[in-house]
Amino acid sequence: MSAVDPRLALLIASVCDLPESGVTADLRFADLAGWSSLVALRLLDAIEADYGVHLDLRRYLATETVRELSYMIGDGAPGIRMERVAATSEEENA
Repeated sequence: MSAVDPRLALLIASVCDLPESGVTADLRFADLAGWSSLVALRLLDAIEADYGVHLDLRRYLATETVRELSYMIGDGAPGIRMERVAATSEEENA
């Protein structure tokens, strides 16, 4: 069982209705009960909001494990383009 960034584990657990301890690096999204494209998009939205990054949708949907998702977010996997999410004018004025 591999360790997962606690922040990412909490996001996945919250969106997927899992115990945080059940989120491991080798957890396969396809094996989750209730995993669907809607849940995947909810998780993508939560990750982008929490980490302040924009993930390529096609590559995101192709990830199979939490480890691959972690690489996409910022562990430096080659070929993964990460972009900062620009703050909206409302956020800038807050």
